[in-house]
Amino acid sequence: MRYLLFLFLNISPLLINAQEQKQPKEYTYFNDRIFVKVEDFFGYTFVPSKGKLTNANFEDPIKLASVMIAINSSTVFITERLVFTTSGIKGEIDSKPYQMSIARSQQVTEKKSNFFELTLVDIHNPNIQGYLKFYTDKGNCFKILYRPEAIASERTFYLAVPPNHIEGRDSRFFTHEQDIVIKELDSLAGNIIFPFSEYIDQSDYRDFTRIYPDDKVNIKVEGRKIKKGRKEKTVYYLVINDGRKDAVPMREFLIKKTKDYLYKDYFIRQERDCMVLYVFDNEDKKEKKVYLFRNNNTKKLNAIRIDNMEFAMRPGKRLTK
Repeated sequence: MRYLLFLFLNISPLLINAQEQKQPKEYTYFNDRIFVKVEDFFGYTFVPSKGKLTNANFEDPIKLASVMIAINSSTVFITERLVFTTSGIKGEIDSKPYQMSIARSQQVTEKKSNFFELTLVDIHNPNIQGYLKFYTDKGNCFKILYRPEAIASERTFYLAVPPNHIEGRDSRFFTHEQDIVIKELDSLAGNIIFPFSEYIDQSDYRDFTRIYPDDKVNIKVEGRKIKKGRKEKTVYYLVINDGRKDAVPMREFLIKKTKDYLYKDYFIRQERDCMVLYVFDNEDKKEKKVYLFRNNNTKKLNAIRIDNMEFAMRPGKRLTK
């Protein structure tokens, strides 16, 4: 059980607008991320595909982005543009996102279910309290229960199972956690890595963003021949292409040396096995470190970290079909 300091601070309207403007390209699929602890929910935005009042008999489809639940370490931003009734969802309304503070968070294990619960409190009126419950199966979140206050009806939201064409696309396109063994730099040369998600460090959590094929994000190690006197020498560059960034879509890092390393990750409070690349950033002309995180036992690549940003591979292994 984890207790969070209750905040009576007013959140900046700019922050609300930022949450509102971050429109999703697709629904949240139940296998997009593995949730092991409460902190894994911080920085995540859920976009459910179906919903209902909990006491209704059947769920209805939800239009993309009509319901969004964005979470950080102290606050939840909720978008609900639907009219819920016991006979189903009856149309849409034009309402702006609202926010509630997280007063308490805990993981609950029962005989027939496992869920994570956030106790919510209205930032302007502490007498208004509600909750969010995230139900998981093997770390995959498939259902969310939400009650904004005691007198309100509870809603149930469902995360989509990816349809066959999406599951096939993602399995073929993205690099998976079990695809590439990282024991030396040569094992990366010639591989093009297509990360599945991106994490950006915030003050006390990491913001999660899905990456899609049309974002044109990829990472590779290129060997280039240079002349040194009469001889040729191969030097290696780490090249990051990001089609989402118009100003600087490509970044190049000259790799100077590598080393096996244990990275102390203060966000997750544990050490992570990695190969660290000592590089020179051609963009800002600074020496930096790039961390290639890998599974402790198999040495397979699961994430790449540069500055305050981390690219993660797709969870699990590639489909064989």
